[in-house]
Amino acid sequence: MTIGVDSKVIVVAVKIGEGKSVEKVDKIAQIVDLHSDLILLDLRRRPEYNYSILKFGGEISTVLETLDIINEKIFNLLDFSNTRSLANATGSLSSIVLIPIRNIAIDDCKVYIRTYAQNFSEKFRQPVILFAEAAHQDRKRINRYLHSLTAKQFAKEFETGKIVPDFGKNYFNPRRGITLMGVRKYIVSAMFYLDTGNLDIAQGIADEIGKQGRILYDREGKPLRHQNGNIRRGKGKFPTVSTVAGNFVMENMTQILCNLEDYDHPNLFELYKTVKEVANKDVVEILGTSIIEYLPWSAIETTILQHEKYHQSLQYLSIQEKLTIFIKLLNLESIGDFNPYRQIIDFQLIPSLFI
Repeated sequence: MTIGVDSKVIVVAVKIGEGKSVEKVDKIAQIVDLHSDLILLDLRRRPEYNYSILKFGGEISTVLETLDIINEKIFNLLDFSNTRSLANATGSLSSIVLIPIRNIAIDDCKVYIRTYAQNFSEKFRQPVILFAEAAHQDRKRINRYLHSLTAKQFAKEFETGKIVPDFGKNYFNPRRGITLMGVRKYIVSAMFYLDTGNLDIAQGIADEIGKQGRILYDREGKPLRHQNGNIRRGKGKFPTVSTVAGNFVMENMTQILCNLEDYDHPNLFELYKTVKEVANKDVVEILGTSIIEYLPWSAIETTILQHEKYHQSLQYLSIQEKLTIFIKLLNLESIGDFNPYRQIIDFQLIPSLFI
């Protein structure tokens, strides 16, 4: 690879309106696989919803140039009018999301995505709607709304001006649909292993940690409900963390998966401490932690930086010392199999950084 230490590194997540045809999706992903300066981080097919997620990273100009090739391949291969009723997507190229990794801020990505969206709409004659951090619109809400429309309703919404793209003409092409574009931080996933085999207890801990909050019960142990019948919940600890509990392969153990939408708030050590405190109230201990798939180096640095013991000395620590501290803070060696040279995106793209 030829990426320099000062290069601007991003990841892009592309949602494709096709999940059933392995051959078509593989042809699209192969474009990344054959590029020596890019890494394929994820290729997730969801045949039950007929969409796929392609996620890859590299130096920003290389990523955007490759993205153009991928877009063209998608529009040539896929016909959204044939799969629209089956796909949980807004178009054959449903969304493009830029994710800052190294030497680039999320505000910079907002500028890049707006420029890219304008050029994309002109080159491919495709309407683009901005969402998430790039605009004041929620991706899931827009996705649900656009997916609920038939092709005729889509065309009518464009014609009447109810749907106005940020870039491109008010024209709905049934073969292509519409493309959403935005930016977000990298979602870091951590798994916490608990010394209880009781899944209900584990889920209660997960609920209190995450955005959903714990279920509230009356004196008889029945869930409290709102007037509309929905279960009442307390306030969760972290509104940017999604959580779910599950059984572990070993008996008398459960696990909690936490997806951090903003790894600065909370950082991973703050999350670890909070999981431990909430679990201890139920007389449960954390036996270990693992990082699921990938994370950026900045998530490690912000974790150490926020720790009162190390925030003053961070700049004097070597890469290896920082890694040792990070692994110790999260108890990553007890159960999990953390491999920094495989799981840290920066390591994958710029090996010379950490020799």
